[in-house]
Parts: sequence; structure tokens; C-alpha cells
Amino acid sequence: DPHSYSGAYDRHVAAFEFTGAWCTWCPKGLTIMNNVIDLDDRYKDNVHLMAFHSDSGGEDALAIDQTDMLYEHFRLTAYPSFLTDLRTGGGLDDGYAFLDSIDESLEEFPAHCGVSVTSEISDGKADITVKVRTELPLEYRVAVFLVEDGVRYKQAGVSNSDTYVHFHVVRKMVSSIWQGDRISRSALVPGEEYIKEYKGVQLDETWNAAKTSVYVLVLDYASRVNNMNICAVEGGESGYPEKNLN
Repeated sequence: DPHSYSGAYDRHVAAFEFTGAWCTWCPKGLTIMNNVIDLDDRYKDNVHLMAFHSDSGGEDALAIDQTDMLYEHFRLTAYPSFLTDLRTGGGLDDGYAFLDSIDESLEEFPAHCGVSVTSEISDGKADITVKVRTELPLEYRVAVFLVEDGVRYKQAGVSNSDTYVHFHVVRKMVSSIWQGDRISRSALVPGEEYIKEYKGVQLDETWNAAKTSVYVLVLDYASRVNNMNICAVEGGESGYPEKNLN
């Protein structure tokens, strides 16, 4: 029962946006997602967008291989689409399904783990340290991505098609698979801390490091996001998101 423990950690939600520079409706899909998040202050602080670009329908230099893997695995059928916490997905004709998925994560799946992340850059490579604490002796996986904000690239369906600004673009998967790198139950005991390091992660010289962040997702035994955290890739540090009990 996910409600049978204290829930000391604030719950953060990973919202995947599936998009493409060739997709004329996709900018409207992002607007829908942003409008939903703006409905509630908790959404603004705790829901984090990640844009997965695909070139399956046309040219898109921002595409990564994992986009189509996720799209097919979760049986999504349209662009744009959303996927919340690797649990609930759907199209973006309106914002109702996306809104329901956020409420589901926050109300029905409280956090039973917390994650802290730090990152430093040296010679164009990032050293990322992930720390995880848990209230339950479960097996977890850690999925790590590099996300760049404010990327200028073409976009169909808008007036400024050659200078469009793309937000929260997933540039690279750092973990070995999108399901995350495994943390065994024996390695993670309630009250103790598990540390995982990703050394020498290569950054592309065309990225703006000042606008690039590390997104760390902690997946539970069912391969769903239980909690997450973010920090800047250059000199970033984010502690455990503890719940405000005031």
C-alpha cells in the first residue's frame, strides 16, 4: 500500500512531451501542457517537462533514438503526445488526460524515495553524482538524461519557423537504458544512502552548457517514476526534496 508509510519526500513528477520539428500541431501541444501546469502552484514547482524529439515524420536534428523506443513501448499513437511518470500516456487534443495523469501521480503514488544530484564540468565532460534514500526496501532503477532549454531550431506550423525556440529538449540519455540502471535491494536499505556516479559524460560542443540540466528519475519495482530531481550540469547541486510539513 503506497499510503502506508510516512512519505517524507516531496513528490516530483516527470512529464514527457513527444514532439517533432516537422509536426505542425506540436507547438500547440506544448501550450496545452504548460496551461495545465499553470493551473496549480504545486504543478509549477513539482512537474518537470522533458521534450523527446522524433524524426519519424520528417527531419529533426533534435531527435534521439530513445524517443521512438518509448513511443512504441507505451503504444502512443499521435504527435504530440504525453507520458507521465512512465505510467500514463495519451494524445494532446486537450489537457484533460494530462491533468488527470498529474493528479494520479501526486495523489495515488506518493514518493517513498528521495534523490539528490550534483554535477560538475571539466574539459567538456560532466561528472554526475546521484544519491538515493528510501523508506521502503525495494529495488530501484536510476534513469539520467541531459536536457537543454532554449534551443533555436526550425519548427513547422509557426510563423517564426526558422528561429523557433524549443524548450526542455532531451539531448542525451546518460544511463545505459531508458528503464534506468539497477539499484539492487541489498544495496539500498531504508535510512541509508546509495551513491551512483556517472563520470566523464561527454557534452556536445554545440550545446549551451549554461542552459543544460541533469534530470534524474528514480524508477520503482514496476519501472514507474517514483521521484525525480534536477540540477544544472555546470556546478549544479540539488538536495533531497523533503516534504514541507508546515
